[in-house]
Amino acid sequence: MNRISLIIFFALFLPVISGNCLFAQNKTICLTTDPWEPYYGPDLEKGGVFTEIVRAAFKIEGYELEVKFVPWKRALESSKQGICSGLLGAFYTEERTHNFQYSDPITETRIVFITKIDKAIQYKRLQELSSYTIGTIRGYSYSQEFDSATYLKKEEVTTTEQNLNKLLADRIDIFIDSEEVAAWLLQKKFKEVAHLVRIIEPVYTVKKLYVPISKNIKNYQKIVNDLNNGIKKIKENGTYEAILEHFPAAKAMAP
Repeated sequence: MNRISLIIFFALFLPVISGNCLFAQNKTICLTTDPWEPYYGPDLEKGGVFTEIVRAAFKIEGYELEVKFVPWKRALESSKQGICSGLLGAFYTEERTHNFQYSDPITETRIVFITKIDKAIQYKRLQELSSYTIGTIRGYSYSQEFDSATYLKKEEVTTTEQNLNKLLADRIDIFIDSEEVAAWLLQKKFKEVAHLVRIIEPVYTVKKLYVPISKNIKNYQKIVNDLNNGIKKIKENGTYEAILEHFPAAKAMAP
């Protein structure tokens, strides 16, 4: 092939090759989050039930999913900036809509207050908990009411396990978390002392889990639309139910 032929070849076909490479790169979705077992975590089978649902939904639309587990605040900031495509699992807040386009809800979780069995703590309204120290996780949003309740005494940590240890050591009176997450942790890591802990009735709220995609990446709306379509398809073809069946402990997570 002479010099002129080479020039013509690259002029005609290099844009196509480059375009295909860019397309392939864009079809890989990078989501980040902190471990939140049994929904998602690096040590769980297939990354956990929520991860597998999202992976299946993206796959049916032609995407590959990459997940990075980091502390929550770092996950939030890197996704805001578009370093990662979005968050693997988050509650809805109005504030986050400035930076993220939310998917349709994918599953849900019950948010509860947890205390020690020997503490006679009861409540019907948040105001009744104002005399207690409540453990929270840094960067999490539990509800607009709770987040804005300045009359509550809140102490932040970075994991549910830290809150549970503080509760058992009487360094906090209560912590707020997902009932399913707390139950999983008690069963897996705190089985010998699980009988010392109880949920304060009633359930505080039920929160839906979404996949927020960063508005700082290209085609974010298309990605969200494709994910929503993928969720519908895997529910219709039985994949969604099969994933829940594969993770028996997750059966109660279905909305």
